[in-house]
Amino acid sequence: MSQQELRGLTFEKLQKWVTEELGEKSYRAQQIYAWLHQKGARDFDAMTDLGKAVRKRLEQIARIDNLKLLKVHEAADGTRKYRFEALKGESIETVFIPRASSDKRHTLCVSSQVGCAMGCTFCLTGRSGLIRNLTAAEILSQVTEARHDVEKDGLRITNIVFMGMGEPLHNIKHVLPALENLCHDRGFGLSTRRITVSTSGLIPQIKKLGKRIPVQLAISLNGPDDALRSEVMPVNERWNLEDLIEACRSYPLGKRRRITFEYVVMADLNDHKEHAEKVAKLLKGMPAKVNLIPFNPYPGSVYKRPTRARVEAFQSVLRNRGIQALIRHTRGDEVLAACGTLSDVDYDPEADQLRAQAREAIQAITD
Repeated sequence: MSQQELRGLTFEKLQKWVTEELGEKSYRAQQIYAWLHQKGARDFDAMTDLGKAVRKRLEQIARIDNLKLLKVHEAADGTRKYRFEALKGESIETVFIPRASSDKRHTLCVSSQVGCAMGCTFCLTGRSGLIRNLTAAEILSQVTEARHDVEKDGLRITNIVFMGMGEPLHNIKHVLPALENLCHDRGFGLSTRRITVSTSGLIPQIKKLGKRIPVQLAISLNGPDDALRSEVMPVNERWNLEDLIEACRSYPLGKRRRITFEYVVMADLNDHKEHAEKVAKLLKGMPAKVNLIPFNPYPGSVYKRPTRARVEAFQSVLRNRGIQALIRHTRGDEVLAACGTLSDVDYDPEADQLRAQAREAIQAITD
């Protein structure tokens, strides 16, 4: 008899399992759920308000999947990069960014896949290709383990961004239940305003996310038109900018919410003023903000970081056109924890091979 994994179950599914399989009343599900997500229990022995008989029964028919913490790298600015061993032995990385945009905002950047299939040419993670999807339990375990660590120093995770390894919406089957547990009042209890899911632009999954749990949405833009965006992001060959912007305009937004467009600025590629003009035209009339991210170099990269003056000039064009634009301060780059630099393997395929693999994976994505 296989054991049921509990950390990744939504509250409703856990209730059903507790009453039908465990043979207990539904309030037991409330207790177990709180232990898993509010108190961060790693095993059933920690659940001291459950009777010994119940805990013994749980050990027989259920399990809690936990990541193994391998190493923590801490940068001078306090950014921490966690390296975990996943359930099948691979390494994945998670980043904690204290005082991310204010003294009270402490952000955790979680991974959703081992590797990534999207093949974005500027991203180190994507150079390994997709190895596998993480389960909901593996996603949530990143939050639990990081929370245990930072609470020792009196810090609290206030925001979570799905901007680590992988394309979150390519793993929507496991990301959605993870999001539900993060937002549930009996779980982590985070507001949908405090969770951001970043995507390269998988339009059917954007629509599904908006209907199921409309957290904050971030779009990895990186190109002002189809020609340039397709050059650096193979996903644009399937879902072009016109269709992507239309999907963004239809995404359900609460009051005073905006869609974030992330734009990795690469020297002499997409950093000219005319590129900024095109971005402003693209986003005209949309509740949007643009995060300008100076490219973070990594060993073997063919791209270069732009000058500060070039990025500021880009920002000025956007602001003059009424677009909120911020320059993201690079955090944790000396421990390879900065945007686009998370990776778990040294595999480095040729560029043409990588693009072919990405195209094949993207074409296989269905609704």
